[in-house]
Amino acid sequence: MTKKRRPGASPVKIEDLDEPTPGISSPEDRGRLLAEAIAESETREAHYRKPESPRTGHWKGPLALSLLVIAGYIVLAPPPWLTMRPLPEVSSEERGRGVAVAIQLQARQIEVFRARHGRLPATLEEVPGRVSGVRFVRSNNRVYQLVAARPNGRALVYDSARPGPEFENIQNGWDSEPGS
Repeated sequence: MTKKRRPGASPVKIEDLDEPTPGISSPEDRGRLLAEAIAESETREAHYRKPESPRTGHWKGPLALSLLVIAGYIVLAPPPWLTMRPLPEVSSEERGRGVAVAIQLQARQIEVFRARHGRLPATLEEVPGRVSGVRFVRSNNRVYQLVAARPNGRALVYDSARPGPEFENIQNGWDSEPGS
């Protein structure tokens, strides 16, 4: 047990201290452990302060530069084996014919509905296959019109009583195909 110092008392001397408890390391062991710790610390510091070898990392810059040049070449002037053929463009006339075909398909579905149920549908929601972009207008219990927009924005109208010539051409093309 250590003695308490009074203020203004003389400094404590080693002889006044208690004897070390048994089982605690000896001064020689502590000195040896301290010397090992200092040596380990110096070894690690020397390892981290060691100059880097001259060859390390010098290949990364040229490799990155060459990859950048190759990528730039591919972006600016792609080789023929990387480019695809452009997709064919659909002409305004072909899109107009597609609108007419869509209306004709919707008219056939309405006629199938009329044959099965004996009446015209009240709306296109009653027809199993609905073509988007086609409007249905009932004139009476027997006649109806289908309306869709052509590519130029004008309306294309199908009248069930008198289909236009563009619809007759489509109808004739379908009837002449084998398996109809």
